[in-house]
Amino acid sequence: MLASRKLVIKLLFSACVFIAGMELGCRLFWKLQGLSFLKCHRQMHLVFYPELRPIEEMSIGPGDGYYDVLLLGGSVLHEDFTPIAQLLGIELELEQNRHVRIHNASFRAHSSLDSYYKYRHLSGKKFDRVIVYHGINEVRANNCDASNFRRDYGHYFWYRALHLVEGTPRFRHLVFFRTLGLLWLKVSRGIGWDAYVPAAGADPDGLAYGGSVKTKGPFKRNLSRIIRLAEARADPLVLMTFGYYLPRGYLPGNRWHTSAKLWGLPQNVARGIDVHNTVIREMAKTYPGIMFVDQDKLIPKKDGFFRDVCHLTGKGSRSFVDNYLVTHYQEVLKTQDRKAAVHYRLANALARLRRRAAAADHYSRAIEIRPDLVEARAGLALIAGATGKGRQCRPENADGSVMKRFAGDEPPPQSFDSPERALEFLESRCRLHYNLGKAMEQQGRFEAAVSQYRQALQLRPDFGQARYDLELIQRLRRR
Repeated sequence: MLASRKLVIKLLFSACVFIAGMELGCRLFWKLQGLSFLKCHRQMHLVFYPELRPIEEMSIGPGDGYYDVLLLGGSVLHEDFTPIAQLLGIELELEQNRHVRIHNASFRAHSSLDSYYKYRHLSGKKFDRVIVYHGINEVRANNCDASNFRRDYGHYFWYRALHLVEGTPRFRHLVFFRTLGLLWLKVSRGIGWDAYVPAAGADPDGLAYGGSVKTKGPFKRNLSRIIRLAEARADPLVLMTFGYYLPRGYLPGNRWHTSAKLWGLPQNVARGIDVHNTVIREMAKTYPGIMFVDQDKLIPKKDGFFRDVCHLTGKGSRSFVDNYLVTHYQEVLKTQDRKAAVHYRLANALARLRRRAAAADHYSRAIEIRPDLVEARAGLALIAGATGKGRQCRPENADGSVMKRFAGDEPPPQSFDSPERALEFLESRCRLHYNLGKAMEQQGRFEAAVSQYRQALQLRPDFGQARYDLELIQRLRRR
């Protein structure tokens, strides 16, 4: 009896030593991957989502002095593909009159499931706006027969491994269980025991199955979970349909056809995105508190706006941001209808989208509230020139007492007798803000310089030098 008891004790001791040795070895492995030795059991997700590291390290919440925006999406929102994040930051800083931080958690090929996991890991943060833009990346998951399709996308090795890390094992503080599980997944795939749908590009053997959109349910579930998290955290959420362009009559070999093949057969890609967009529209109706922007209908489906099936050109990115701004300012005006600046910024966004009649209405409303808002008069004159309705659109009762800050002691014009004069005024005003910003930058007054550069970009979004100087200052201030 005593001998058997000693044997049990020895076995238990040996098991404890084995587990401790394995745990230390696995923690050392994750340390070499860039994680903390002591905290790697809470950081394993960063191996999959390194873009979360700078966001997790920031203090984000009420009273931090920043307007914080979180972007969740794929490559369309990523800085390497479009300037959407930069454009949005500039526009929001002009409105908020405070620093705006765009936290871009988007990454190429990531799906709504990745965004759910990312958002879940940011549980200690409070964002002023969360923007979700998905619809194409999980279309690729349809390229397999129904028997191999998994609702958690586990027919991809990426998601099978991710679920192992994101699950909630009984001994969560021990990392060696998950580490050994990941090792086993790699070994079983390497020796051919487990087969997965390829993550890079569409599976040639499964293209014929892509017409059956099996991702509708999982896509809806992932968005629902993001919505519930946002509601629990009181984060204002923005849902957007996914814009894409596949012209009819395209020829095999052109850039739309070639780019669509990354996700499947072009007609199946279009069908999958349409199904996902229908889900988004239904969810926007189900949750009326969510801001909804129908980008698929609002971004013109033209060559100049898309450089492939889904990635936007600079012009398309500008349209994307302006579509969001229009919806945003319309929401703001429901409670702040007497703010001339909001009407003016809404009018600018509408004018850039060539919705001239609506732009003229809001320019006029801004002038009615603030007769000294000479920029609104200039915008109205430009609209008048574009529509050929100068007399109806040009105001004649300006307040001449405004701002000597325009150009020395010279008062601004009370009205504009031609669109050319209005354009000349706006160009001069833009240059004034830029030059003033350069002078302040040379004096070391970087906060004021940034404000002036943003004002110049508000008047002329294509002012490349102002954008370059603004980004340079912001990079230097982040160091």
